Amino acid sequence: MQNSKKNLLLFAGLLIFAGILHIIEHTIHDISALGDPHYEAVTLFFCLEFVIYTLLIIFWIQSVYTRLLPSRARSYMIVVAVFMIFYLILRVYKYRIAGVDAGIRLSWYAYYIPMTVIPAMFLMVCICIHRGAAKPKVDERLFIIPAAALSGIIITNDLHHLVFVPEPGLDNFIGKSGTYTYGIPFYLAYAWIILAVISGVILLIKTFGLRQKRRLLYLVGILVIWLILTQLHTLKKYVEFTPPYESPEIYIFTALAIFEFAIRQRLIPYNENYAGFFESLPMTVMITDEDYNPVYQSAVSLKLGSDVLAEALETPIYPIPDGRLSGRKIRGGYTFWIEDESDIRHANEELNEANELLEGENTLIEYENNQKEENAYLRLHHHIYHEIAQEMYPYQKRIESLLNEAVPGTKEFKDIVAEVSVLNAFVKRKTNMLLMASEHETISVNELLIAVSESGRYLEFVGIKTSVDQSGSNEDYPSDTIIAIYDTFQQLIEQLIGEATMLLISFSEEGLRLSTDTTIKLDTENAPLPIEIEQQDDILLITIKAVPMQKHHKCVTTATQTKPSEQLKRKGGE
Repeated sequence: MQNSKKNLLLFAGLLIFAGILHIIEHTIHDISALGDPHYEAVTLFFCLEFVIYTLLIIFWIQSVYTRLLPSRARSYMIVVAVFMIFYLILRVYKYRIAGVDAGIRLSWYAYYIPMTVIPAMFLMVCICIHRGAAKPKVDERLFIIPAAALSGIIITNDLHHLVFVPEPGLDNFIGKSGTYTYGIPFYLAYAWIILAVISGVILLIKTFGLRQKRRLLYLVGILVIWLILTQLHTLKKYVEFTPPYESPEIYIFTALAIFEFAIRQRLIPYNENYAGFFESLPMTVMITDEDYNPVYQSAVSLKLGSDVLAEALETPIYPIPDGRLSGRKIRGGYTFWIEDESDIRHANEELNEANELLEGENTLIEYENNQKEENAYLRLHHHIYHEIAQEMYPYQKRIESLLNEAVPGTKEFKDIVAEVSVLNAFVKRKTNMLLMASEHETISVNELLIAVSESGRYLEFVGIKTSVDQSGSNEDYPSDTIIAIYDTFQQLIEQLIGEATMLLISFSEEGLRLSTDTTIKLDTENAPLPIEIEQQDDILLITIKAVPMQKHHKCVTTATQTKPSEQLKRKGGE
């Protein structure tokens, strides 16, 4: 179904593209009519149109040959399509190849061969569709006789001038308008064309049935488009403009559209003994119409309600134990099938039992080992976590106090939440540093810059746009020094909230350097580290000195650090 839609869109797209090429071709030709200096460009567009139309017809022939089973209707359709290509070739010969009057005139006469034969074959196809798979009758093929007779009279017009009567004394008779008159056979030919086409359309409507008005609208739509294009082509005689298609293309692709309508509406059968095929299938399969009524089903039938089938279209269900029912939309209805999953279920049950047994044994062994290591790990680290909790407790209380003061909807709510965000970032990053200090003697400057960067992101919520130069030193400093620098940084930025709008941060050999646009006097009396402050105009330059600190945080030995990591690895595996 999806490929069918894609092919239809591609076909229509190329057809529209050819119509655009036709307009461009005639526009260039009209502009350059005097001497035709752009003859090559006009010829190129003309040939591109011919190639596109020919390829579309060949594609349709291949599609019909693939989709339809061998039948009279398929054979007639292919013959019609061949005559359509012949029709297009004649036009190419007349306008781009023929160089003498006789060649132009004979190609003009030859136009009427496909013009009379195609309607006859169209009527024969419609008769085949109306009769169905009945045996061919002689009267069906008799319609080719008037087409052959009329085309024979027209092609031999030079012998009798009964169809096209040239003006007396005309030397170069090539079919120019106003140089000839029409004879009775000409009107008979057009009467035959109109009668054959109308008869074929009436047979199609009669075969399809007037009750299915909604689907008949497709056929009506095709005829309406044909009428519009025909009127546009006629209108160019009175209004100066270029229609997208000439008469040959209008008639050719209208006929193809009607044939395609008949195929897609299943007026031409293209399946054979599907009932017997389905009954011989060893699996449980069924095809239904759009009302979920079975059309074809295997020997093991599915006796399920329409609600169950509709549910299976959305997601596979299990109407019977170990029976997985699935469904899919197809053209004209749905297909359903059941897959037996009993073998899969039994294999899964055995595998689960084996896994449970192995997991039970492994769990007991690992539990004994982990319990011993966990007890040692908890004893060694409990005091470290307790110290971290005590050190971060004042900040947690501040956050709790600020949140208690925050009232949603008030003017101060946003400012309080922004300040809480800054404190949360500090608590998070300092906690990480304290954990690192418990396991390492030193901490990299990069870790400090990462912490400062995160604090800087949240400072933007309180109105301080922060930029951090993270291309500083990769040198490691004692853990307590890095933590003290971060503590000092936090004390300073809390004083800058509401007083500054910009903050630049970098790290040098001296320490952490801050530049901000404020003139306030900072309180550095209780700062953990020495601070150097310099005011330059409106810019305040601050340097937090990276000096050694007295060790405050205990570090667990390397031997004890491996145990928790191994334990976590085992837990992750479980």
